[in-house]
Amino acid sequence: MPAGWRRLLWLSDGLWLVVREAAMLRRIVYGLGIAVVAVAVAAAVLASWHGIPPGDVENSEDKLRAAVLAAVLVGLPWVARRPGVFGPSGESIAARLVRTGGCATLCALIWVVVQIDRAPRNQTGFIVRGNWGPEGGSVGSGRPVDWALEGVVLAVVIACAVMTKAIRVWYPRADPAAIRLSCGCIAVVALAMVFDQMIITLYAAGIYAVTARKSPVTPAALGLGAAAGVVGSGMVYAVTAAAVPPGHWLIAPAVVLGPLAAGFEAARRAPATGTPVQQRQARTWQGVAAGLVTGGAVALLTTILTGNIILLLFVPVLCVLFGTLGGAVGAEHPRQLRSPRYWSGGVFVLH
Repeated sequence: MPAGWRRLLWLSDGLWLVVREAAMLRRIVYGLGIAVVAVAVAAAVLASWHGIPPGDVENSEDKLRAAVLAAVLVGLPWVARRPGVFGPSGESIAARLVRTGGCATLCALIWVVVQIDRAPRNQTGFIVRGNWGPEGGSVGSGRPVDWALEGVVLAVVIACAVMTKAIRVWYPRADPAAIRLSCGCIAVVALAMVFDQMIITLYAAGIYAVTARKSPVTPAALGLGAAAGVVGSGMVYAVTAAAVPPGHWLIAPAVVLGPLAAGFEAARRAPATGTPVQQRQARTWQGVAAGLVTGGAVALLTTILTGNIILLLFVPVLCVLFGTLGGAVGAEHPRQLRSPRYWSGGVFVLH
């Protein structure tokens, strides 16, 4: 091509052709998602360090929350890179969207918590019905961080990670899954002594685990669960913003109907392998996974929108229960596969 605009347009058209390839487009979108998460982590860390009111006793707690979030998001995939429990991400679009969106939402939660702790007035302004008292907000204990306790818990968690590898070297015949489960339980019990850090770690670990490449959770369960959580949280926020009398009962439809529907459809869409009993069990587990994803999305988004931190505790548990119920019903009514000419229709078929 001759030099000038004609060559530039020709090269641009070729570049656009490459970008349109499915694999390349997924990589670009996932790279942008990682960049968004990095910016969100940086915003949470900066929010915990700047704009500190004089004499704020929760300043150390805010800084520790942001530091733990950054360390967990970076450290978990690196620590478990070989077993593949927390990474790398699955190849499906649903897995990558849930991973990047979940991590970004977790960062937004930490940012909101910092703002609540710094709120100098009764009404926080950006949170509907966020009433934290005339003295300002308080999400944590309202006391400075106990660094001795934090150090002990960190030492126990590191020791569990080291012992997982040491036991496999000393006892090669031991079951690796049992070793990881035992050490993980000990680490969770230790984290329970520092509640805020436990919540951050468990949510980040859950996001990584369900979206990992080796995860048994299907893209359908991920997508349906995330969609149900987003829709349910939006409904809760819309009803609350419409000046309806406040109350935790507003979240009931999102906690009940969302996981029921997501678990039912995820179980119906699960692939059929093995005996009929094994197929029902596998489909039911997909319903459980869809309920867990729905619960995590509802808990994070509703906490960000309404400021009710207590939702992070019981919402996922309830959603798992109703997701299990929906999965059990859906497992009994699996989706009947159609002929390829009906479900593809020549749309989005790449060769």
